[in-house]
Amino acid sequence: TPFGKRELRRWVCAPPQRVEDVVERQDAVAALLAAPDAAETLRKALHKLPDLERLLARVHSFSVDQASNAATHYTDVSKARLLEFLKALAGLAALDAAVQAVQPHVPGLSG
Repeated sequence: TPFGKRELRRWVCAPPQRVEDVVERQDAVAALLAAPDAAETLRKALHKLPDLERLLARVHSFSVDQASNAATHYTDVSKARLLEFLKALAGLAALDAAVQAVQPHVPGLSG
């Protein structure tokens, strides 16, 4: 996913400095490797998600100033902001459902 690519780049360019964080990450990878069917289910579910990081950033960045620059009405901006927020909520709900579905099959995976 686009978010996954950005996150992997961050992990490689700025690895965690605390040993506990490294071990936690290694444990999560090991748990997913030990349950390939669950990992594939999770991969498919994640692939269907919107780019939540960018979507949430868009929700946050809507403002009245941007609306006045674009010559739109406040109600249009509010409606657009609400629609983006609802998309983000739906994406987060889908993410939660995917993790909850896989969690019983992956020992050590916490939500």
